[in-house]
Amino acid sequence: MKSKIDTLFLDIDGCLFEEDNTDPTHFRELLAGRKAPVVLPRVLDFLEKWVHEGNKLIFTTGRAEPFRTITMRQLDALSLPYDQLIMNVGTGVRILVNNNSKDGSVKAKAVAIETNGDFTKEM
Repeated sequence: MKSKIDTLFLDIDGCLFEEDNTDPTHFRELLAGRKAPVVLPRVLDFLEKWVHEGNKLIFTTGRAEPFRTITMRQLDALSLPYDQLIMNVGTGVRILVNNNSKDGSVKAKAVAIETNGDFTKEM
């Protein structure tokens, strides 16, 4: 186990699950449990490796709190590992603020991708 644990904050829809912006019913069907989410390519392998290396995964989503149960069922059905699920973060800009180490080591990174993009290339 490594001495310092990294934490990945990962949005669900459009970063973890495929998001279909061309179908207006897609999200509604997903939240109703009538449509199964599709995990984006390379995501599952990346997450399994990330956790195996001793790191933490925190999933974030703009989904409202009443959708926690269906969201957790979807994550579990796809065997996606995570440590925490933060709901209802809104749809605006998400800003990470953290201090650097006293030795000057950077302790925060932000990665912005296109919807359904491959964040694993940035890690």
